[in-house]
Amino acid sequence: MRYRRILQTYSQIFFAEGALSLLGDPWCERRAVLAHPLWRPPADLTETPEDYRLWVEIAGVKSEDFDIILYDDAVVIEGERQLPSDGRFHQAEIRRGRFRLAVRLPGPVDPDQVEGVLERGLLTLRLPKVKSA
Repeated sequence: MRYRRILQTYSQIFFAEGALSLLGDPWCERRAVLAHPLWRPPADLTETPEDYRLWVEIAGVKSEDFDIILYDDAVVIEGERQLPSDGRFHQAEIRRGRFRLAVRLPGPVDPDQVEGVLERGLLTLRLPKVKSA
């Protein structure tokens, strides 16, 4: 698990279906929709008077296989789950490969006090709130 802080706000651009045609893409309506190459692990975010808690389900991911990036207003967790793929699949429901989770924070956090624990496939982040003066 690697942790780094970015001193800026987090922004991500989303295009609604058909929005690209408004931007001049003549093939937008004829293009097939493919699965996104990244998957998003399930997560819960809670708030207490002292901190925010983020729980992320990433079973099968080693701590060295993901990064935690803290922005001023968001947390981004990205990495890769590599599972054995011996033989031919008769059922395949477990997501593999690269993943990315972006969670907006309801308020500012103290970046020097962030704590993270990966235990039994559950990542728990404790993000202490900034104490007001």
